[in-house]
Amino acid sequence: MSNANVHVRAGDVQSRFGQGFVGQAILRRLCDTLLNRSPQAKQVTTIAIGGATNDTVYSVTIDGVTSSYTADGSATVAEIGDGLVAAIEANAAAYGRMVPSFSSPTLTLTGRYPGVSYTVTKADGSTGDLGSPATATSAAAAARVNVGRAIVCSGYSTDPGMSGVKLGHVPTTADFNAQVITITVDGASGDSFVPQVKLNGKVYTGDAVEWHTSATQTAADIATEMNGILPSETVLVANSSGAVSFTAEVEGAEFEADIITGVSGEATKAYTTGPSIDTSFARKWRQGGVSLYRADLEHSSVGGDDPAYGPNEGVEVLRDGEVWVQTGETITYDDEAYVSLASATKGRFYNSAGTDRVWLPPEMARWERPTRSGTSYSTDVAALRVNLL
Repeated sequence: MSNANVHVRAGDVQSRFGQGFVGQAILRRLCDTLLNRSPQAKQVTTIAIGGATNDTVYSVTIDGVTSSYTADGSATVAEIGDGLVAAIEANAAAYGRMVPSFSSPTLTLTGRYPGVSYTVTKADGSTGDLGSPATATSAAAAARVNVGRAIVCSGYSTDPGMSGVKLGHVPTTADFNAQVITITVDGASGDSFVPQVKLNGKVYTGDAVEWHTSATQTAADIATEMNGILPSETVLVANSSGAVSFTAEVEGAEFEADIITGVSGEATKAYTTGPSIDTSFARKWRQGGVSLYRADLEHSSVGGDDPAYGPNEGVEVLRDGEVWVQTGETITYDDEAYVSLASATKGRFYNSAGTDRVWLPPEMARWERPTRSGTSYSTDVAALRVNLL
């Protein structure tokens, strides 16, 4: 059916959507699926057995279900521990809640289901042989994963039937340690030391620092020189007993540091912490991606516009391609990309540095474009190019 009053010129035809929604893939080259289990955990409760009393009834109660063992006339701690394990295993209602194990002198109860809390009490008359139940690990459910967020691989499942399945979650600074490089200096009068830090695609080089009395004083002078030129939220430099320590101010940020010596000075470099997947977001992100929108996702709130993956769901991620993501900044083509590791904005992408934001190498992520120019569309959505191959 045609309409003579409708005219579409060649310039009006768009090769891609002018405006998408968060998590929508514009271009898919490679996707993957990671299982969402973080920070999922089963409750673990321990009871220390500090002594053994003959002919005494020892009881453990789990959510109102009691299992008991009566010691004989030659009681030992091992006998009581093994007896309570057997009693709990024989009690279907208790065994269906927590799995018991014993390694002298500790009785350990592990919850059957992650995210489910259990109340554990004990009774042993007035002997005091059983210590108070202590929670070694609290029950925790997996957090929901919003779309358009950075997802890292947190390992592989070892569960029967799911061995080797990738696990993934949205990371925060708690997932990383700060990278540290330590450079020990040594020299004599007339020697010079030129400090240098490579970070976020830039090289920061300080002026030559002359040897000053001792390694300790020289290291302090180098630290002062570099702290004067390095931007905030990058690397903090300090004197550490004659060595210069370079520490990432944002956990998850990877950098390189060197000291170039002159004359006969020496600078011995050591990678104190990292770089590794424990100190570098970029390295950990290599096996992850950006969470994608799916039409069958439930919303986190009634009537809300916040689709998210639930606990133990497979999170579909984009590893190579383009995707619409949420950002609170105005984006232009080829802007630098940063990812937030702050709890409130974890996994969101930005084009400027800030507290708890990690710079992403351009070969891994770069901004393609904002929403279509010349419209009133929100600047909260922009297209991100991702390549994690």
